[in-house]
Amino acid sequence: IGTLSVQAQLVPIHYTSPKECGFELDYPGDWVMVSTDDPTSCRVWLRPRDFVDRMKERDVDVYTLEVSPERGEFLEVAARNFFDFYRGKWVMLGRFGIRTDAEVVTLGHWYGVRGEALVSCFHDSGGNAGLCEEPVLVLRDDDGNVWSIRGGPQSGPLFDMILATFRFIGL
Repeated sequence: IGTLSVQAQLVPIHYTSPKECGFELDYPGDWVMVSTDDPTSCRVWLRPRDFVDRMKERDVDVYTLEVSPERGEFLEVAARNFFDFYRGKWVMLGRFGIRTDAEVVTLGHWYGVRGEALVSCFHDSGGNAGLCEEPVLVLRDDDGNVWSIRGGPQSGPLFDMILATFRFIGL
């Protein structure tokens, strides 16, 4: 019986956003979708099912992944999310002026950049917890729609799963 419940948690859950948001994705069964204060914002957060227990241990949110529409032009949103086009290639701008390579990605008629941002992490109770690498993706389409996906340092496998299953629908 214990094996069945563990296997059941590993079955991906399919999420389809409300029609006005126009996206769908899969996420692991041992993660949960966290609601936002504004149901019309199209922003979703994903966290491990045992997030509260993990936060008691670490007091640093290194797990939460956010998928959200962005306001503004692609280059403005990319810059807000630590991307820069430097010497002919996309890079991530991190703490202390550190630049790391970013990659160009394509999802159907959407295209953008993906990288790992080196940012400060903070304890939930206050204070700097050190440096963290966070996966970041910024996408746009030919109509000017811009979206981002940002994850905590421990959300890498979830980030990859969402990127592999993320689809824009009905836009």
